[in-house]
Order: sequence, then C-alpha cells, then structure tokens
Amino acid sequence: MNSKKATLLCIFSAFAIFGNGCALPYVKIMFKADSVEGKIVLAREPYKKAAALYIVKDKELCQIPNTEMSGKIESLHWSPEGDRIAFWGYNGNEPEERAKTQGIYVINENGNNLKLSQKGILYPFNFSLDGKQIIYRDYSLKRKKEEFYIFTLDGSGLRRLTDEEVNNQNQTSRWPSHLEVRFSPDGKKKLWYKISSEQAPPNELYMTDLGTGEITLIAKGSYQVDIKNAVWSSDSKRIMYLRESIFDNQQIKVYDLEAKETIILMKFGGRYIAGFDWWTPSVK
Repeated sequence: MNSKKATLLCIFSAFAIFGNGCALPYVKIMFKADSVEGKIVLAREPYKKAAALYIVKDKELCQIPNTEMSGKIESLHWSPEGDRIAFWGYNGNEPEERAKTQGIYVINENGNNLKLSQKGILYPFNFSLDGKQIIYRDYSLKRKKEEFYIFTLDGSGLRRLTDEEVNNQNQTSRWPSHLEVRFSPDGKKKLWYKISSEQAPPNELYMTDLGTGEITLIAKGSYQVDIKNAVWSSDSKRIMYLRESIFDNQQIKVYDLEAKETIILMKFGGRYIAGFDWWTPSVK
C-alpha cells in the first residue's frame, strides 16, 4: 500500500460489477488507496435486507455464499491462516427462532462448510492462536468475575479455562476482551478505547507501548462520531479501524505507525457495516 500517494481510483455505485463477475445491488464504495493488502471480511446489514458476509480482496468486493442471516451478524474474525471466518449471528426476529439459531458460526472463505459451532450469546470471542479452537468470554454471576471458555471448531470439547490458563494467555493478539483491547501480534503494544461515559460509545482509540508506557492517540471521535473495530496488521505496523458518523458515511481507515499518518482506505454509502476483520500474511 502506498499511503503517501493515496489517490481516488474508483467509485462503484448501484449494481456495481466487479472483476470476478460479482454483482452487488446498491453498493457504493470508494477505494482511495492504491491497493488493499491482504483480505478484509465485512458484515453488512442493508436496510430491510438480510445481513451477510462480504470479502474485499484486491479492490473487489463480493458476498460470501451461504452467509445470509435474516436477523443479525456481528463480531467476526479471520482464522490465523486466513482460510476460515468465525462470526456471531442469528436468523429471524422472533425470540423462539433467534434462540434456536444464535451462536458462533464457522465457514470457509469460499462459503463452504458453514457450521453453527456453538449456540448462545457467546461474545466477545476469537480464534485461538493455532486456529484450531475458539475462545469466548462470559461473566459468571455466581463467581462475580469474567470467565473464558474454549471449544474446538466442530463445537466439541467445551470447557472453562483455568485461572492459570487465563493468566498465561490474556495478552495475546487473539484474546477476547469485553472492551475490545487488542494486543499487537508482536506483543509489544495494545490498542484500547477511552469511553466518555457509560452511555457513550467508545470514541477515542489509543495505543500503549508496553515497553515504555508511552500512550499515542490513534483516532479521536465524538458523541456523533464513533471509532471502533480496530485491528492490527500482522507486522504490527498498521492499524485499521471503522469511523462511523451519524451525519455521513462509514469509512475504513488505516493508520501507519512508522509514517504517523492516516488514510481513508474505503468509504461506504450508508451506514450498513456492522463489523469487519483484516487478514494479512503472517510475518515469519
């Protein structure tokens, strides 16, 4: 990505047709960077239409087959290898149907092998570091503390992590956190949000250097502008996040830690993006 020479390349609008032959009705998206490195998966909820997952790859956007949910999709994650996606969602708006279908789903990138891996209101969650299991956070009213559970991708082997396991793993880049604290893949930094009040959404994104304690403001919002869904690149040098305003469109932005500059990667018509995740090849 050439962040210093970002230029407006393309504007796609109603019934946009992309290079792979995928037609998307009522999509308006602007790519303002020279390229999209890696892959981005989006949860999109058009007005009065089913929610679904979409993949952005090399400036093309296409719906992933078999991912439509008539209710809701949120909290989605790439596997470490970038070949599978886990997301939380449900079908329908009636309580009975929602109870039967809500949970964590796992699907291949190409839309094959969709599986309801674990039922329930189970988020935040994420893949384990090896990509073979999923960890989710819960709050125990009985023990009055956060608890973390782990299970395999086929839904088997569900168990609560011991306090020792939690202490050994809770600063990894894939650890699920209620306030969306995101540790960098190199383990040297963390992202966190400053919340103005209990009623306000997270609207300031900060980065802390765990070695020096230095705090850097990455993005500042307001009561009208929400900053959320921050994710790291695999080299820990860039941060991608969603800027959402009640007055204008949603934007996905990228902050470059070395250049200390921010670019708008994508701009969407409407406010239909419920969440996203960014996968870049691992740094060996």
